[in-house]
Amino acid sequence: MGSTKSIHFLTNLQEFSKYKFEAKEFSSQEGEVVLQIDSFAFTGNNISYAFLGDSFGYWKFFPSQEEDYGIIPVWGFASVISSKNPSVAEGERFYGYYPSGSHLLVQPGKVRPNGFADTMPHRSKLPGIYNFYTNLATDPMYTPESENFQLIYRPLFSTSFLLEDFLYDKQYFASQRILLTSASSKTAIALAYLIKKRKQQENTDVQILGMTSEKNLAFVKDLGLYDEILGYTEISHLQKQKTTIVDFAGNQELNRKLEEQLDETLQYLCLVGIVHGSSQNDTSNSGRGKIFFAPAQMKKRSREWGLSKLQETLVLSYQGFASSTKEWLKFQEILGQEAFAKAYQAVLTGSSSADTGVVVKLSNS
Repeated sequence: MGSTKSIHFLTNLQEFSKYKFEAKEFSSQEGEVVLQIDSFAFTGNNISYAFLGDSFGYWKFFPSQEEDYGIIPVWGFASVISSKNPSVAEGERFYGYYPSGSHLLVQPGKVRPNGFADTMPHRSKLPGIYNFYTNLATDPMYTPESENFQLIYRPLFSTSFLLEDFLYDKQYFASQRILLTSASSKTAIALAYLIKKRKQQENTDVQILGMTSEKNLAFVKDLGLYDEILGYTEISHLQKQKTTIVDFAGNQELNRKLEEQLDETLQYLCLVGIVHGSSQNDTSNSGRGKIFFAPAQMKKRSREWGLSKLQETLVLSYQGFASSTKEWLKFQEILGQEAFAKAYQAVLTGSSSADTGVVVKLSNS
């Protein structure tokens, strides 16, 4: 195979509402593999990658050659269309961390039946969890009929699973109540599901409170996962009791108001995501907030439980959650550059539907 024509979606690093598509050609060398990205998800999680791109190094995974522009990482499926590596065969498919685009050139290392790590030099110092590509032929979480669900929820649920484990490990910081901002976000929904399931299994009495925008109040209430739902304008209604906040909204002003309302009863403020793209310049850490980094909790549990037990526990929990979403989760399949640009703007501005997951197939035409 000769050169490959690719297309990538580039976001302006200073103003995320500005974007463009970059077309280029590249050729593979000995030991390298060309992956064609079949489909990927785009959710508020990806907007968080953009907001935290500098502090967490997300822009470094797929560096852009365009000054002042970056490529937002996504989770997706890809097929091997060209291989100069004897350990990876053409036609194999892999789940993993990709650029928002049509292709990715990788240099597989540590190839095993379950997948490989990309050993491209620029990724050598980045977290290994993002560098591993899982072979679908041996993936215990994969089924052909659930591809769309896996695209949307595999990375989000993994974060929720590790976050719930972290909170429980800390005994909820002695809180009587867990407050989730952006309660309609998909990661928050999964976390609420996991906390509720833990409550039922262990007969704990911690309360789950969701905060969301007025437009999503009815949807969040219908989920049946939260003990109480409040709109963002109802902060003054919050009773003072020991509370842990899990912040998915990334809105510093909201956090400040919550801190003032709860005062000394605020036990812990856990910062997880940024889903409100209108606050690009309002992303600094709250004074009392602590950022949650899922790979750190995964490393801790892998060491304590062993990787096989961690994976088994995660898969079983994931399968249970997947069944619970069938009544409310819809999928919107996006094809091509123009349609993706519109979907990107909707997710960035928070105008996308809470009950819908965006699945993208980005052509290079």
